[in-house]
Amino acid sequence: MQGTNLTEMKINIPAELSENTADLVVKFAEAMAEKLHKSEKKYGYSDEWMANSWGLDCKNQFMRHIQKGDPVDVANYCAFMFYHGWSTMLPPMPEGE
Repeated sequence: MQGTNLTEMKINIPAELSENTADLVVKFAEAMAEKLHKSEKKYGYSDEWMANSWGLDCKNQFMRHIQKGDPVDVANYCAFMFYHGWSTMLPPMPEGE
């Protein structure tokens, strides 16, 4: 992770997970945290993702970020949905639209 003001966090990883895969998990989590931190600073975001009221917007942003092509942004939206227990599926479109 870039920067000098970091907090070390401990995560539990299965002992049988290959070392390379465990390293991937840690590095990807660090990339997610860095991206979220940049968004918090740039847009003034904080814990708004915890609100139950933004499910459809979260899914729409998830789909938009898939199109943009950044897997870290996509993963962050997946993490928000994971927190809420939301599916990544958008609701079906009403017929005729």
